Amino acid sequence: MKKASICALALLSAVAATVRPVRAVSDLTLSFSGNGTNVADTGFDNAYNPTPDPNPGGDRTGFYVGPIINIPANGLNIWTQAGDTFGRYESDPDDAKNVFYSNFTSGDRTTITAHLYAQNLNNNFHGGGIWMGTDEDHYVRLGTIFNGNNTGADKANVEMLRENEDFWPPQADHSGHFGDGNDIAGQQAIIPGTSLQGTAPNQFVGTVDITVQAILTGHTVRAQYSLNGGATWTPVNSAVPFFAGVATSPNDGATVEGGFKVGAYAFGGGSNNALISFTSFDAHTVSLARVKWTGTAGGSGANVANWSEDVTSATTAVEGRTVELPTVGAAGHQTIAADVADLNAGNLIFSAPAGYTISGPKNVVINDGGIDVQAGANEISANLTMGGFARISGPIHVATGASLKLSGATVPRVSSIAVDGTGQLDLVNNSVEIDYTPGGDPIASIEALVKSGYDHGRWDGAGIVASAAAAGSPGTALAVYDTGTQAWTWLRKFGTHNVGTAGGVSPGSSLRDVLIMYTWIGDTNLDGKVDGTDIANMAPLGTTGAHWWQGDFNYDGKISVDDIALLNLGLAAQSGVLTAVPEPASLAGLLVAGAALLGRRRRRTN
Repeated sequence: MKKASICALALLSAVAATVRPVRAVSDLTLSFSGNGTNVADTGFDNAYNPTPDPNPGGDRTGFYVGPIINIPANGLNIWTQAGDTFGRYESDPDDAKNVFYSNFTSGDRTTITAHLYAQNLNNNFHGGGIWMGTDEDHYVRLGTIFNGNNTGADKANVEMLRENEDFWPPQADHSGHFGDGNDIAGQQAIIPGTSLQGTAPNQFVGTVDITVQAILTGHTVRAQYSLNGGATWTPVNSAVPFFAGVATSPNDGATVEGGFKVGAYAFGGGSNNALISFTSFDAHTVSLARVKWTGTAGGSGANVANWSEDVTSATTAVEGRTVELPTVGAAGHQTIAADVADLNAGNLIFSAPAGYTISGPKNVVINDGGIDVQAGANEISANLTMGGFARISGPIHVATGASLKLSGATVPRVSSIAVDGTGQLDLVNNSVEIDYTPGGDPIASIEALVKSGYDHGRWDGAGIVASAAAAGSPGTALAVYDTGTQAWTWLRKFGTHNVGTAGGVSPGSSLRDVLIMYTWIGDTNLDGKVDGTDIANMAPLGTTGAHWWQGDFNYDGKISVDDIALLNLGLAAQSGVLTAVPEPASLAGLLVAGAALLGRRRRRTN
């Protein structure tokens, strides 16, 4: 079966002095030294579809704890059986047998390390290893598998696979959580010395002695393996060293089975099952200090003296950590250049009253956390990516008296936006997608923030603003659209994924987004142009409680002649930069007719 690969995300290009101490907050260590065929004998809390071996070691089926065949050691032995968790949309539980787990407390970093032997690997994609997540639809798994598609002689691979079913598109009845379909991310590395033994058609890979390790930082996992008992480690794929989007709580998925879990598994294949034997399993969680900028005069993010610890190594794995830009001595406003590699973080905090600017030419990548602006006038002029391979990233928060200007190219996909008091979030000419949970529609608060920032067309108020609209781009504005209540009748690429469906989405469907989009005034359906469709979408004059998609372009909550004048401004100003549009002159008659129609519709409502 085909596995979707992920895009490479570069490491944070910064190194430094000392590593902060860590504190263990949760541990699970299993040695499998006993004997038995019950789940309790394994030491794990439970298992999905447990199938005990009725004749331990003798009939090549199920699991047991006891002596390992052909190996002078004891372990948790699992014969692989038909079934999988791969790509099974919300089938709870999936048909994979013997997926063991224990409930676990995930903190800043959770590490799982397990040693296992794999014998008789011979059937594509069967194998076993370790996993973490909330259930069989929201997890990362790491293990050894058979891959007969390898072009060389070696046929055993190490595979890391992340699956988050919430990325599946809605079903025909509009059920399911909408996403861009990129719900599965996987990488494989060929294990050397794993050529086939025996005579065809009964060939198999000899015993694989391997230690696997998965390191979860925030919601982002690195995976590595060792063929010498942990003396040296090899990343599963050095070009793609990590991926985000690991579910650690019910908030990370539309339907999850409880909280975070860690565990072991072996499944797949059919006849001539493989034997996966675990001799040890260790999971522990630690707390981590924030990674802080320590420079006093700005400069390159690659300068080894500018950070509080070495964040270039897999051990530190800054991509899932909280990175803070604080006050450093008497330093004023500083500019950090992401000039050698992307600046990665799990969460990014601006806490200095003097403020910071992060410039390019590389990118700022917030994998699955958020941005917290606590103080100062701050700007990200580098291109900004939020969300990555996670379902969504975290929130954007701007405290009162602080500001954040996003002048680089960006379409963040976030969980929420909050701007306090006199704070200001300047999108310049960018757009934002807010993916909210059921019952938490933020449309009213977002419209209030945009209205405050709009400030009667000056775009200089507190709240959310678009400085490009105030600085010489007449006829443009920030539009706010709620896909949770309004149907989309066309398919649009918005940010990292498609929003809407070609056949339309019913109001109240699982497509739950509030979109803030920089576009032409009058663009009611956010297709990047103003035309007769937008005129037809306008509610009758005098309508109260109105929204942008109904023609309220000045955010005063009603439809008036002022909104018609604004639509006319957008119609005349559009130049086709956002999308190809009809010539404004060809729509002049439509606008006049539309104004008259609005008037007639209003009279009929009196």
